[in-house]
Amino acid sequence: MAAAAITVSAPVWVALPAVQGAQVVVSAVHGFAGAGRVTPATVDRDGNARLVAAAQRAVAEMVLVSVIGAGRQHPIELFRMKAEA
Repeated sequence: MAAAAITVSAPVWVALPAVQGAQVVVSAVHGFAGAGRVTPATVDRDGNARLVAAAQRAVAEMVLVSVIGAGRQHPIELFRMKAEA
């Protein structure tokens, strides 16, 4: 099966067709920098949560590439949002 790219800001129902039939879904996104409403909260936490939900509905395994030291009490927002995902 070919790889598919989707935007993690899309609702689950938009992401689901992109992951249907996949055995594994890999997320290596980050919201550390970008235009518009790209933030660690919108991408690393919320976007990955949507992608995980789509992978679960597609009965696919999920691989989330994160950062070393991610934690809910970390002083850097990106690390906190990675932990939330």
